[in-house]
Amino acid sequence: MIENKIGIEIEYDDWDYDNTRTVPEDGEQAKPAFVIDDDIKADWAVRKIAARRTEYDRLKAIADDMIARINGKLAAEAKSLETKTEFLQNALRDYFFTVPHKETKTQAQYALLSGTLKMKKGGLKTETDADALLKWLKATGREDYIKVTEAPRWGELKKTLVITEDGATTEDGETVAGVTVTAGEDVFEIIVK
Repeated sequence: MIENKIGIEIEYDDWDYDNTRTVPEDGEQAKPAFVIDDDIKADWAVRKIAARRTEYDRLKAIADDMIARINGKLAAEAKSLETKTEFLQNALRDYFFTVPHKETKTQAQYALLSGTLKMKKGGLKTETDADALLKWLKATGREDYIKVTEAPRWGELKKTLVITEDGATTEDGETVAGVTVTAGEDVFEIIVK
């Protein structure tokens, strides 16, 4: 119940303000549609939203706490798995090197009935310093390994264009190819203090 400026109590909860029910159930009278048509109802609606957000935040805090506890238990089990199987994994690795196994360029493996022992080879990894490599390519005459990239300077060009819902044009009316214009959606926010 809300008391307005002139002391009359107003109960908006009786109204179907959330639009979830459009047809009354058997034996019920249809309730008038809720319309916000003055500052008192608008203020009530903002407080109702604030209350629902508060309730959501409370439930989310409970859920986050439960998730943290479950994740803690899961992490403990993962650590237990690691410590309880590490010895066996190391023993299997040592055994792997004592038996003949199939080998390719990237891996070696040994099949058992219950699983496969597999060793992935680390291979060679490279890191490049682009500036130093570019200097070397130029100095050694290997320009065919240098990539030249052309790209429009859109940020600078955009400042010179006229943008409308119909597209982009130059100041003298020439249509610019390759530019698609779409209207963004307005965003309505309710800021609760």
